[in-house]
Amino acid sequence: MATSFSPSVNIVRDEAQQLFYIPTQNAQAIFGQIINNYLSGIHCFNIVGAYGTGKSAFLWAFQQTLTKRNEFFRVEAGFKNIKSFRFEHFIGEYASLKQTLAQHFVADGTTDTPSATVIEAIDQEYQALAKKKFALVLIIDEFGKFLEYAAKENPEEELYFIQQLAEYINDADKDILLLTTVHQDVSAYAIGLGRAQRQEWEKVKGRLKELTFNEPVEQLLYLAAQQLSANKVSVPALAENQRLFESIKAAHAFPLRDYGTEEMQQQVWPLDLLSAGVLVQALQRYGQNERSLFSFLRSNDYLGIEQHAAQGTYYSVSHVYDYLSYHFYSLLTSRFNSNFSQWASLKSTLDQLEKHFDDEVALSDARQLVKTIGLLSIFSPAGAEISPELLETYAQISLGLRTAAPTLKKLQLHKLIRLVPHKKSFILFEGTDLDIELAIDEAGGLVEQVTDVATRLREFFTFPYIAAKQVSYEVGTPRVFEVRMTDDVLLEEPVGEIDGFVNLIFSDGITIDKLRQTVGDRRDAVLYGIYRKSGEIKRLIREIDKIRKVREENLNDKVAVRELNGILDHQVALLNHYVLDSLYQADGNIIWFYNGAASTAFNSRRSFNRCLSAIAREVYAATPTYRSELVNRTKLSTPILTARKNFIRALFDKWQYEDLDFPVKNFPPEKTIYLSLLQDTGMHGRFNGEYALMPPAAPTFQKLWEACDAFLQESQEGKRKVSELMNRLLRKPFKLKQGLVDFWVPVFLFMRRHEFALYGEQDKYIPDLNADVVDLFSKSPGLYAVKAFELLPEKLALFNEYRELLQLEPAEQLSNKTFIESIKPFLTFYKQLPPYAQRTRNLPAIAVRLRESIVTAKDPEAAFFETFPRALGFTLAALQHDTATREKYVLTLQHHIGLIRQAYSALLLRLEQAISSHIMGKTADFEQYQQALQERFRSLEPHQLPKELLIFRERLMSKLDDREAWLNSMANALLSKSLKDFDDTDERIFQDRFQQRIHELDNMCELAKTVIDPEAEDILRVGISTFGNKERARVIRRPKQTSPEEKELESKIRGLLEGDKPRSLAILARLLQEHL
Repeated sequence: MATSFSPSVNIVRDEAQQLFYIPTQNAQAIFGQIINNYLSGIHCFNIVGAYGTGKSAFLWAFQQTLTKRNEFFRVEAGFKNIKSFRFEHFIGEYASLKQTLAQHFVADGTTDTPSATVIEAIDQEYQALAKKKFALVLIIDEFGKFLEYAAKENPEEELYFIQQLAEYINDADKDILLLTTVHQDVSAYAIGLGRAQRQEWEKVKGRLKELTFNEPVEQLLYLAAQQLSANKVSVPALAENQRLFESIKAAHAFPLRDYGTEEMQQQVWPLDLLSAGVLVQALQRYGQNERSLFSFLRSNDYLGIEQHAAQGTYYSVSHVYDYLSYHFYSLLTSRFNSNFSQWASLKSTLDQLEKHFDDEVALSDARQLVKTIGLLSIFSPAGAEISPELLETYAQISLGLRTAAPTLKKLQLHKLIRLVPHKKSFILFEGTDLDIELAIDEAGGLVEQVTDVATRLREFFTFPYIAAKQVSYEVGTPRVFEVRMTDDVLLEEPVGEIDGFVNLIFSDGITIDKLRQTVGDRRDAVLYGIYRKSGEIKRLIREIDKIRKVREENLNDKVAVRELNGILDHQVALLNHYVLDSLYQADGNIIWFYNGAASTAFNSRRSFNRCLSAIAREVYAATPTYRSELVNRTKLSTPILTARKNFIRALFDKWQYEDLDFPVKNFPPEKTIYLSLLQDTGMHGRFNGEYALMPPAAPTFQKLWEACDAFLQESQEGKRKVSELMNRLLRKPFKLKQGLVDFWVPVFLFMRRHEFALYGEQDKYIPDLNADVVDLFSKSPGLYAVKAFELLPEKLALFNEYRELLQLEPAEQLSNKTFIESIKPFLTFYKQLPPYAQRTRNLPAIAVRLRESIVTAKDPEAAFFETFPRALGFTLAALQHDTATREKYVLTLQHHIGLIRQAYSALLLRLEQAISSHIMGKTADFEQYQQALQERFRSLEPHQLPKELLIFRERLMSKLDDREAWLNSMANALLSKSLKDFDDTDERIFQDRFQQRIHELDNMCELAKTVIDPEAEDILRVGISTFGNKERARVIRRPKQTSPEEKELESKIRGLLEGDKPRSLAILARLLQEHL
C-alpha cells in the first residue's frame, strides 16, 4: 500500500491508513518510557506537547507497533501473557468524558449514567478481552477539550470520574492502558476554579504520568533529511557540495548545534545546510513544528521544494524567504512576530533595490543576496561570519549567480548593506551620514581609562549561583558556589546559603606566587581564577564606553543608533567570550588556583563543576550523608516547620515507642523525617527488648556526633550558648544547612539531656527540656546556654553526702535528673517556710547566707558545689579531698537548716517571754500568763473602754487555748498582721504596744474603782511621766455644771493657747506637772 500524507493525523480516521512516519529519538524515548512504566505498574499516561509536534502521529505509530502492522519502535521488553491489543480511540470535544465513554461502552448510555456503571462496562469489555489474552488500550487524543468542559461545566463530577477511571486502570494486575494528549500542562485548564477544585485537579494530574513530547529543532532537521533522502530524484555535484560545506563550516554559519556535517549536507538536498537550518528554525518559530515541516516536504505547495528536486537545483536561503513570505505573511507582518523589526527591515531593503538596479538580472542577484543576508542575520548563530567569502561561494553554488562581489559592492555603495569589521559579517543597513568607525575612534578622547575592572564587569554580568552537583548528590547537602569578581584576593569564609566562592581576579599585579602567599593555609572553599587577559578586557570595556558615548551624542539618528547597538551587542558578546567562555575552556586565559595548586585544566562545564564538588568534598569532609530535600535546606518551608514541631513533640513524648508511635500506614512529613534522620541512621530502634535512642550507627554521622559531644565537654568549664553549637555545625568542616541543624541540635540535646544543665533568658535555670523550650531556643539560640556536669569522683562523693542527708539513694553519676531530684527538697524547704522565716535576719550570719544561697540558686550544680559551701565557710577543694571536712560540712549544713526552720518558733518563744516577764515578772507557761491577764482585767466593763482598748481586751479575754493562735490574735489587734508575716522590726513594735495597752487598761481599772454619778460629774485620770522620776498621776472629778467664772477662765486660757499647738501642749504639760 502506498503511503499517504495529511497535514494532520486523526487517530480514528487514519487507523487503517498507511502513513509516512519517521520515529525520532524523542518519540522512541517516549515509547520506551510508556512500555517500561507500564511493566512496572503505571498504566495511565498524559503526553504533553505543543501543536504540530507529532503527538497524534505518535499515537498512530504506537498502535501500529503494538499490533505488529509496522515496527516503528523497538520493544525492549515483552508483554507477559498478552497475544495482542485492542485499541479504543476517542478524540476530544467540548463534552463530558463520562458521557462519551458511556455512549461507547454502555448500551443506551447518557449523561445521567452513573460513573460506577461506566467503569463496570469498561471492566466487562476488559474481562472479555483478558480471556482471549488481549490487552485493552484506551487512547484519548485532544484530551484538553474534555478538561475544558470539566472545568467550566461540571468540575466536581467530571474530575471525580476521571479519578475513578485512572484508579481503575492503574491496577497493576490489569492489562489495560490509558494514553491521553494535551497541548499544555493539565494545571492550566484549572484557571478560574476555586482552591478546593484546584486541589482536586492536582489529584487528577497526579494519577496520570506526564510525558513531555517536544521535538528539538535539530530533530526537525533530522526528519527533513530522512524524508528528502528517501525520495531523492537527483543528487548535487559532489565537488560543489563539498566546497559549499567547507565554506559554511569555516564561517561558523550553520544555525543549529548538531548535524552540521557533510553527510547531512548531502541528505537534505536540494536544500543546503544553511537553507535547511533556517527553514526548520522558521517553521518551529512561525509554524507548527513537524506539521509545517511535512507540509513543506510532501505537499506540492506554491514556492515549495518539489520543482527544485526535479530540476536538480538548490533550494537556497533566498527560496526559503519566498516560501515563508507567501505562506506565513500574516504572522510575519504582525507585531506578534518576535522578529518583526528584522523582517520589516528586510522588506524595506528589498523595496529600495529597484531604485539602484535597472538591469533585471542584477536586480534578481541583489534580491537573492539581500534575502540571504537578511535571513542569516535572523537565524544564524551569534558568532557566524556572513563574510564576502561565504556569500561568494554560496552565491555561485546555491543561488546560481556567476559572482556576488560586484552586487555586494554596489549594495554597500548605496548603504543598503554594511560590512561590520569586528564581526567580519554583512548586515542590512538603512544608511546614515555618521561615519561610525571614525566617531568611535574620536570618542576615545572623551571617555576615561578603565581602572577598576571588577566593578565595571558587574555592569555586564550577573552570575547565577552554581550548584556543585556531584557532591550534592553524594551527601544530600546542596553545595552552592557564588561567583565573585574582584581586583584583589577574596579572603572570606562562605556563610548561610553560600558554600563556596569562585573568585575571578582581574589584576595584572597578582601572580600565582602572590596569591599562594596571600591565601596561606586558610583552606576555605574558594576557587581562585586569575585572568591573564585583564588588559584585553579593559580595552573591551573602554571600547564599549566609546560606543555608548557616540550613541548618546546621536540619539536622533535612528539608523546610527541601531547600528551602534549592533556593534555594542557584539562587543558585549566578545566580553562574554573573554570572561564567561574562558571559565570552561582550557585555553590558558585563566589560571585556576585552589589550596596551593594551580591548574588550567577545565575544558567543559562538567569538569569545572566536578572541581567545585571536589573542593566542597575536601573542605566539608565531615558532612554526614543525609538525603532529604524536606530538611536539607537553608530555610524550612511552612509545612516542614509544622512537621518539625510534630517531630520534636513525638520524640520527646514517645521516644520509647516503635517509630515514635507514628501511624503505620500514613506517612506525614514528620514520620518521613523520623525514618531518614533517626531510624536509617540507627539512632532509634530496639535495644535489649525495648525501644531506645542511641548514638548514630551510620559512619558518616560519627564526626557530627563527636563534635557535639566535644561541645558538651567544653561546657564543663563554663556555660556555652546553644547558638555556638549551631554556628559550629554551620561552618566547616560540616557546613550543614540551617534546616538540618534545626532538627539535629534538639535531637542531640534531648539524647544528652541528663548530662547538662540548660539556662534560658537572664541566665535562668530550666529544669526540664521539653518541646516548648526547643521551640523557643530554636528561634533565639543566643539566649539559651548549656553547662555539662563534670564527672569527677570527688564531686560525686560530696554530692552523695547531700543525697544521704536528704535520704535519697546514692547516685552513680552526676546528671540533670539527680541534680533536680536533689535540689528540689531545698527549694521545697524554703517555699514551705513561713514568710517571717524567709525574711528574718534574726539568725546567725551563716544561716542567713545559707538561706540566701537557696533562694538565689539558678544552677543546681553551682548550688551544691559552690554557693552552699561558700555560704557555710567551706571551699570545694577542701570538701573534695578531706572526708572529715565533708562530715563537718554536712553537720554544719544540717544545723543551720534547723536554725532557719525554727526561726518562726523562736519568734513565738521570744514574744511569750516578753509577755510573761511584763505580766508576772518571770517566765511562765501560756496558761499561767493568759489566766493572769484575764483575771487582771475581768472587772472592766466593755462600755467603759474606747474602741482600740475594747478590741485588745476582747482578744485578752478570748477562750483560745492554742498558744500560737492566741499570740496571733494579739498581733492582729496590735499590728493588724499575723505573726508569720512579721518583719524583724515588728517584734519590737509588738512588745512596746502590748505594754502600752496593758498600761492603759490598768488606768481604766483604777478609774473603774471610783463611784460617781455619770449624769452629774465627769471623771478623768491624768498622769505625767519623765525620765528619772516616778509617774505623777491624779484622778480629777468635776461637776458637769460649771460656774460662769470657770467658763470665763477656760475661755481666756483657750485664747492664749491658740496657734502653735506643740508649744501649747508643752506649756500645759509643765503646768500639769506643777499642779499634780
